[in-house]
Amino acid sequence: MKLLSYDEAAFALQNGEVIAYPTEGVYGLAADATNQSAVERLLAMKQRASSKGFIVMSASLEKLGSLIEPLNAAERTEVLESYRGGFRYTWIVPAKESVPHYLRGDFSTLAIRVTNHPDALALCERMPVGVVSTSANLHQEAPLMSPEAIIEVFGANIAGVMVGETGGLSSPTRIVNLKTKAVIRA
Repeated sequence: MKLLSYDEAAFALQNGEVIAYPTEGVYGLAADATNQSAVERLLAMKQRASSKGFIVMSASLEKLGSLIEPLNAAERTEVLESYRGGFRYTWIVPAKESVPHYLRGDFSTLAIRVTNHPDALALCERMPVGVVSTSANLHQEAPLMSPEAIIEVFGANIAGVMVGETGGLSSPTRIVNLKTKAVIRA
């Protein structure tokens, strides 16, 4: 099993590879959000429909500026100050028209999370925009909970598993539509 430092994980992503890494509740799979072929490879690995879109996780709203419509001051505050279990929510926000289908799926919106999980944040700080983030599992299967299980399932399809620890959330991050306040995932 290949354990990756933050720098090694970011280097692998920037070179079009997929990695596994610890997130707020479970291990996730990540690809560089700006690399279409890497994201498409991740879709194939997960056996997931492209119509669903992805969460784009980033270190800041500024890094997401090329993907999302500008937020007003109240919206920025809500995105950055809404927490469950000590971690920020995932938000559905209006996407810029230029955002490719491979990120947003069949929607005019984009799911974003400005992470405050220490290991995910360290990775996202090293990326130009952020990463697509999805749980480390096959579509509709239970999330894999250890680096060993991830390697057993995904093996040579990933560059490795980034060092760190999951944040301990017992369920995935909450997803809320910023404009309508509809809760997509509690």
